[in-house]
Amino acid sequence: VGFSVLRQETIEAKYFCIYCTLLLNIPMQLTKCGHHICKSCLEKQKSEFVFLFDSISKLFEYCYFRNAIVCWKCNEKMDRKDVRPDRAFENELQMLLVFCTFCHWNGMLKFYSVNRVFLLVFSKKLL
Repeated sequence: VGFSVLRQETIEAKYFCIYCTLLLNIPMQLTKCGHHICKSCLEKQKSEFVFLFDSISKLFEYCYFRNAIVCWKCNEKMDRKDVRPDRAFENELQMLLVFCTFCHWNGMLKFYSVNRVFLLVFSKKLL
């Protein structure tokens, strides 16, 4: 599952997961269409039943995939071997300026996890 952040409208759409719609967390690229999905969201999609829209017949097709996945954005079907980590995209993503949903912190995404851990520890000490 991706990261929930404030001011999402200031971030390009390509940085959001096509499955959970949150800011990507460990982006995986669907090589046939180029879209990205969180690694954990990809794991959730294992052996799911998926409705696909067929633009020719204008009907929904009920599909079951074992070793395949479907892009939630464009409905491209592909094998799991057509999905790979996108390290360059991950590096680009980590440099984004984000705003925490829980406090007034803002900074680069690569430091967001540290901020969230600090918030959890600090909030427990207050209780």
